Amino acid sequence: MTTIPQVWTLYKEVQRYWAEGLRPPDDVIAVFTDDNWGNIRKLPDPTLPARSGGYGLYYHFDYVGGGRDYKWVDSSLIANTWEQLHQAVGYGVTQLWVANVGDFKGNELPLQFFLDYAWDPGQWPVERLSEWERQYAEQNFGAQSAAIAAVLHTYGRLQSRRKPELLNRHITVDPHDPSAIVYDDEATRSA
Repeated sequence: MTTIPQVWTLYKEVQRYWAEGLRPPDDVIAVFTDDNWGNIRKLPDPTLPARSGGYGLYYHFDYVGGGRDYKWVDSSLIANTWEQLHQAVGYGVTQLWVANVGDFKGNELPLQFFLDYAWDPGQWPVERLSEWERQYAEQNFGAQSAAIAAVLHTYGRLQSRRKPELLNRHITVDPHDPSAIVYDDEATRSA
């Protein structure tokens, strides 16, 4: 079995097992996830011995699930995505990266950035993000790429402030897991 790639993905429902000390066999890739909103929930403890299977990342640009779905428009801020991916690389989470884009249409920009960064993280330090945006605009729109890149940058910044699907949303802390944020409609229904 050690020659067949295997993964153990620490979705929010499974991450508690890791916290309680359960570990898969060493040759299995341990895949950490984001919180469904583009923020990595957990990274490996750098003091632990290296795993032969390594670590991976499962990252959302689109989400369908408990709480509230978001799939209407791209609302990923490239700078936040860069920060999360850069942090993953810093912790050695590089064996496998998976992006959940749901409907590909509308998520072209964040997915392209995810792929470009995954291919060569050193090519895209934070100081070059505006250059990446200009290159993306030029590749997809041609003329006037600088102006279009500026519009895309502003759009990403404004959209990331609050996903349209989450307007008028009550946010609480999960009483069973104080480290988890819950986007809970129940509080607004009972008010």
